[in-house]
Amino acid sequence: MIEAEKQPGAAIQVADQLLDPHVEVRKLAKSLCAERFGNAQRPGILSPKVRPRVDVSVYPASVDRALRIMDALLKALEARGWSVEVDDEGKHSTSAVVLDERVFFFLDEKTARSDHTPTAEERREAKDFSWRTPPKWDFKPSGLLRLQIADASYMGIRTLWSDGEKRQQRLEGSLNDFFIGLVKAADAIKRHRVALAEAEKRRHEETLRRIERDRLRALEELRAKELHRQAEAFETVSKIRAYLAKAQETGFVYLTQEAVEMKTLGEWVDWATGYVNRIDPFRRQEEREEGENR
Repeated sequence: MIEAEKQPGAAIQVADQLLDPHVEVRKLAKSLCAERFGNAQRPGILSPKVRPRVDVSVYPASVDRALRIMDALLKALEARGWSVEVDDEGKHSTSAVVLDERVFFFLDEKTARSDHTPTAEERREAKDFSWRTPPKWDFKPSGLLRLQIADASYMGIRTLWSDGEKRQQRLEGSLNDFFIGLVKAADAIKRHRVALAEAEKRRHEETLRRIERDRLRALEELRAKELHRQAEAFETVSKIRAYLAKAQETGFVYLTQEAVEMKTLGEWVDWATGYVNRIDPFRRQEEREEGENR
C-alpha cells in the first residue's frame, strides 16, 4: 500500500474548481460559519455548524481551497477502498478506515501570531484602570493549511503535513505522503491495540497469581490456626485424662456441688469423660457426636 502511493500514476490531483463535490464536502460548504461566541486566539475562524461534520477549520479566504483539498482526499480514499466515516460526536469526527482501523484526521489553517502594539486608547485605559491590560499578541489568518492525523502523538510516526512557511511547498503536493501516513498510523494503531491486549492479559494473569498467592497465604494461616487449636486441645485432653485417671485411682475428688450439680464421683467422671472425648482432636467425628448424645 505504501509503495503504491509512491507511484507517479497514483498522484492525487486537486481540482482548480469545485465541481461535483463529494456529498460530505457539499454539506461542509453549506455549514461553515464563525463560532457563535468568537475565539480570541482564532478570530473569524470558520467551522462546520452541523453534525455529523467533516473536520475542517479555516479562515474565509481559504474556504475554497480547503473544500477542494478535502474533496480530492475523500474521493481518493474511497477510490482506494478506504471508507470514510463522519461521526456525530467526539472531538474529531472524520476518519478513514485503513487496514480495518479508524484513523481520525482533520484539516485546518494555522493562525499567525505577532506581538501586539498597544494603541493609544489601550495605553490610556491601562493607565486609568489597573485591571485593563492590552493583549500580548495579535492573531490573524496565515493562509497556511495543515492536514493532521489526530491523537497520534504516541505512535512515533509523522502526523502533520502542511504548506511551507515560505509558500515554496503546497499541501496539495503532500496528499500521497499523507495517505502513506494513514497506512502507518493504521498499522501503529493495530500494534498498539495488540500491545494493550497483551498488557491487559499480563495484568489479568498477575491478578490471578496474586489471588492465588492470597488464597494460599490465607490457607496457610487457617492451617496454622487449626494446628495450634488442635495442639492446645490435645494438651488439654491429656491433662484431663491424667486428672480423671488420678481421680479414679484415689476414689475421691472434692466438688462444689452447688456449681456442678453432681453428688458422686461417678457422675463427675462420666461427664468429664464425655466432655474430653468431644474435644479430643484424635477421635473421629462420629465418636464425638456419640459422646454428645450420651
